[in-house]
Amino acid sequence: MTDIGSPQQRSSTALIEREREIREVRAASALRAQQPPWRWVVTIPTATADGLGGCQFFVVTAESEKDALRAARFVALSDSAARRRRYAGISLREASAVIHSST
Repeated sequence: MTDIGSPQQRSSTALIEREREIREVRAASALRAQQPPWRWVVTIPTATADGLGGCQFFVVTAESEKDALRAARFVALSDSAARRRRYAGISLREASAVIHSST
């Protein structure tokens, strides 16, 4: 018979805990794999040569805020996006992203 505080009992308990942690990590990974990337609304401030300000909005699909900002930045620097804002300047440093609510 083993004591509660014996090395065998502690080793067995540690092994059971480690196996439980591994199962939880695998379950969380599987859940993340099932979820599609998030849809984000990215807002980029604009300014014209005569001082008028505004914003240009982009809806992008990405897994993180950083990826959403990167994707929107790529589109914002395109010629078609510049034409759309009538070649107003953009402030990429002040860009912000929020997760779009699907409801």
